[in-house]
Parts: sequence; C-alpha cells; structure tokens
Amino acid sequence: MKMRLTMNSIAMLVRKKGRIHYYPFISALNVIASLNGEYGDAELRNPLGQFGKVITKDAAKEMMQKKEKQLKPTTWYDVFQTLTEDEKKEKNLLRDRIKKTTKAQKIEAYDHEEILMFSNKAYTHFMKFLNHSKVSIDKFPFVWDLSSHTKEEEVVNVGDYMTTRKLAPILKHLLSNHEDIGAECTLSPKLKSLLFYTLCDCIDRMRNTMVVDITHDILQGWWRCLRILQFVGFKVDFVFGRLKRVTNAHFGLYVEKQVDNALDQLDRDIEAFTRKRERIKSAKSAKFSLNIEECLREGSLLGKGKAIASNLL
Repeated sequence: MKMRLTMNSIAMLVRKKGRIHYYPFISALNVIASLNGEYGDAELRNPLGQFGKVITKDAAKEMMQKKEKQLKPTTWYDVFQTLTEDEKKEKNLLRDRIKKTTKAQKIEAYDHEEILMFSNKAYTHFMKFLNHSKVSIDKFPFVWDLSSHTKEEEVVNVGDYMTTRKLAPILKHLLSNHEDIGAECTLSPKLKSLLFYTLCDCIDRMRNTMVVDITHDILQGWWRCLRILQFVGFKVDFVFGRLKRVTNAHFGLYVEKQVDNALDQLDRDIEAFTRKRERIKSAKSAKFSLNIEECLREGSLLGKGKAIASNLL
C-alpha cells in the first residue's frame, strides 16, 4: 500500500529489540530518522489500523541513495559515459572526416605584401586560412574534447536535445525561430546535442565580442565550428551570413590598420634618412681635417685612370 507521510495521518509501529513501539503522533524528525533506518525496521499503518509497507534498514538506505541520484544534476560527463559502442564509432569516424578537410600545415593568416597593395590575393589568402589551415586543439577542441570544467556543467533538456543551463535560452530560440536546424543530421541524439552545444556556445561568444576585439584565431574558431556543423548536415546559413559580414569587417579593419602603420613607418624612415642626409651634406661642406683633406686630394689625383705604379721608377 502506498502511503503519504503527514504529521496528522500517520501512526507508526517501530520494531526495536523485539518489542513494538506505537507512535500515534510523531515529529517530522522522527519520521525521517525512522525511514532512514535509525530505529531499525519500521512498519507503517494508517489511522484505521491497516498495515502498510515494512521499511527495513537496507531498504531505507537504498531509497535514500536512489533519491540522491535523482537529485544529482546530469552533466556532460554523464552523457559521455552513456555513449554506446556505435556512438563511439560514429564519433571517431566524424573526427577522421573532419581532419581530412584541413591542411596538414599551418597557413599564415595574412599576406602582408599583398595587403599593402590592396590586392584581392590578400583576401583570398585569408579565406584559405579560415577554411583549411591546421587548427590547434588548444584553440579549437573537437566538441567531445570539452574542458574538465565544461564536462561538469549541468545539462538540461530543451526539446529533443540537451545543453547547459546557461545556453538553454539560445537553443530554445533557435528551435522556435528556425525549426529543427539539425533535422537532416544523421548522428545520434547525444552527438547532435553536443553539436548544438557547440553552436550555442559559438553564438553566445559572437554576441559578447566586439568587432574591434576579434583576432584571427577567434575568427578561425567560429568559422571552423560552423563549417563542421554544415559538414554534418546542420542548416546554419543564417549564422554564416552574419559571420561572413563580421569576417569582412575584421579583414577591412586589419587592412586599414596595417596600411596606416606602414605609411607611418615610411614617414618616420624618410624623416630619419632626411636628417642623416643633411648631416652628411653639412659635414662635406665643412672644413675637413688634414688627414681627410689629404686623402681627398690624393683620390682626385690618382683616381682618374692612372696606374698604381705610375712614375714609381
């Protein structure tokens, strides 16, 4: 019989050392202590005298453990622990496919000579860097290579997927305004949840970063994230549209800064060379020391095609 524990409706028979103790009205603390097994086995009955379930000490302990387990929030670590063998194979296959989309070597982000010439080659080179350059795992880990801190974050359900409580509002917004953008992705729900987490994290970072604070490493991480999502079937064109605008803005600001810096440096170099030229001209027109004057005179006499040993003998 299932019974609801309340102060006014429960009477308790406690078997302790072979004797039965009857408590018609007991405190909440005694109820909890008895159900925890502190008074041995507890037998419940209602005020009508009908007996209910016997709560043994071991059963009470098991009930408390189950309750604690239910209260413990689910984390990404828990999700990883429940991946099936097929999901692990699926994850490894995806990792290998992603690696094939990148170059083995690191591509420099900028071609500064082409930038200073305002060449389209500079922009093409930058896009090649974003799309194909080797990425450090430290700067852009795979979605399942989350940091230990992230793995301990609590995850909550949003529709058919999971994400962290912090990013749940973003995922709700995505699913309500763009339907299921991951519907065409054939990965398992758990792996899709990890990809949704990556997308939401990317959007959150984009929302909280000023264009002037963007570096090429940050931009590369965002770009690579969306490329992977496209690669597995996510419909993220609307995010890519904004990212491309941000990319162009970043590159334009970078070009402007580099050209201005180059012109400023050239102006400083010209000024320095001009001062040096004036010092040399001034020294040339001044009265020379005897040694220098004699050397110049000999240079004038002997430097006009005469043989070194002319008139020697």
